[in-house]
Amino acid sequence: MNTPVTNSSRTPNPCYGEVPDLPGVWATGKTLEECRRNLAGVIDEWLILRLRCGLRIPPLAGA
Repeated sequence: MNTPVTNSSRTPNPCYGEVPDLPGVWATGKTLEECRRNLAGVIDEWLILRLRCGLRIPPLAGA
């Protein structure tokens, strides 16, 4: 899975990451590592919500 992460020093949380294959899954962090941890948590929550609601989980490219 290819997860884009950007870095901008103009915001309080300069690192931003998203998973394009999972709609609405994104996170920020003060450091790249914090952003990755936050993104992993968002992915977990997204998957749990989809499973609880009986929604389809799309196939992930490169997974």
